[in-house]
Amino acid sequence: MASLACTAVTVPSYTALNAGVSKVTNISSRARVVCSAAPIENNWSKVAKGLVATGASVLLAASAASAAEVKLGSDTGELIFVPNELTVSAGEQIIFKNNAGFPHNVVIDEAPDGVDVDALSHEDYLNAPGESFTLTLKDKGAYAVICEPHQGGGMKMTINVHQRAVWFGIDCSTDVRV
Repeated sequence: MASLACTAVTVPSYTALNAGVSKVTNISSRARVVCSAAPIENNWSKVAKGLVATGASVLLAASAASAAEVKLGSDTGELIFVPNELTVSAGEQIIFKNNAGFPHNVVIDEAPDGVDVDALSHEDYLNAPGESFTLTLKDKGAYAVICEPHQGGGMKMTINVHQRAVWFGIDCSTDVRV
């Protein structure tokens, strides 16, 4: 592997200092850069492998970050969605997972114009701990979600969907909220 060590040293030079005055009338400085190189391996396959591994790590991290999880029922047994408000990118997966107080379902109560709420809703009950339902919302806007059996108790949430932000082929949606 190549290694290169460089040091910049600045040496001031005072050429005309007036003895009776506390100011410098002429200041110049010279910078000198000293570098030394260790033996360089000419092994491009190692560089290529490193770049591929780095790229794969970035892609895996991005895909892992592209799924949000919502608990159906709190850890203490409250009949709520946790969290009760969520912001995701268009096309990002949302996993609704049975936690406590089941049975639960996931019904889209309100959605942006033109969205088929029946096609997105999961009206079948999730009856056991850990059962889950995955939802992907592709249209930008606000979605009101309810659990039908517990709607009277206030089990509802809001999902805000924004457009995906992609710059230079990199999905920046997890950092950019529109």
